[in-house]
Amino acid sequence: MSKGAWINGRTLQDAVTARGIPHRFGKINPTSRVALDLEQDSYLLGIEKEHGYPFSWGDDTRVTIHDFHLTGSQAGFAPTEMLTLANMAFTRRALDSAANEFAVATVNNETARISAMAKTLDLDDLAAVLDFSKNVVVTWGRGHRVWGNLVKRHNSYPQGHAAALAEWLRGLSESCTPAVALAPGTRIKGLGVSFASKHLRLFDPDRFATLDEVISLGLGYALNGPGYNLWLHDLQRLKVEHKLPHRIGDLEGGIFVLVRQGVRGVRGQSH
Repeated sequence: MSKGAWINGRTLQDAVTARGIPHRFGKINPTSRVALDLEQDSYLLGIEKEHGYPFSWGDDTRVTIHDFHLTGSQAGFAPTEMLTLANMAFTRRALDSAANEFAVATVNNETARISAMAKTLDLDDLAAVLDFSKNVVVTWGRGHRVWGNLVKRHNSYPQGHAAALAEWLRGLSESCTPAVALAPGTRIKGLGVSFASKHLRLFDPDRFATLDEVISLGLGYALNGPGYNLWLHDLQRLKVEHKLPHRIGDLEGGIFVLVRQGVRGVRGQSH
């Protein structure tokens, strides 16, 4: 029954911390892929909750404990709806749970604060623009080294970065394609596709999403303009075809949680 079920160590750590119950896993390496026994681990995986913790079934399918009948003659994998994006298959429950996990994290960390900052951002106030960018890069993206390069090595003074950023964000229009929207950000030396797209996602999560190394490695989207166009196109298609309620930025957050299971989960740890 549980053959082929495993979970990324970071997701397992999140579950163990949130559940606050004794567990059998010992010290958990956040980059390991940890084998699961679905019956034994069902409570830890959130069986009594509306949203369970997403995990992997085999190498390319993301699921939750609610996608399984664990007892009786109908025991086995029984998803209500299957979705696909690029090379990854996942259940509707897994996507909703991952998006909820991302949303809960948003409430509990700095994402909500930075998003609120973006909504009221005065692009003529370069100090405020600089503060927004620093929060995006350092607080949200954990890019302390990137920030150092931006304001010291590449732009000489923080004001130079703020002015370039304000000009970029001021020039965004509803009609521009994702690649066109992204391009001026990637021309700011030291920013790159990942951190440029993070700025766009926090500035306007209804239209934009992050494209970073995890998504690129896990799903194959190139870290360039055409790759960003394709990524946003596929997210929008997924949203429309399956009538998903999530904003594009939050949908990407859920997909990130699912992709992370494989990209940041390595073989070698099992229990």
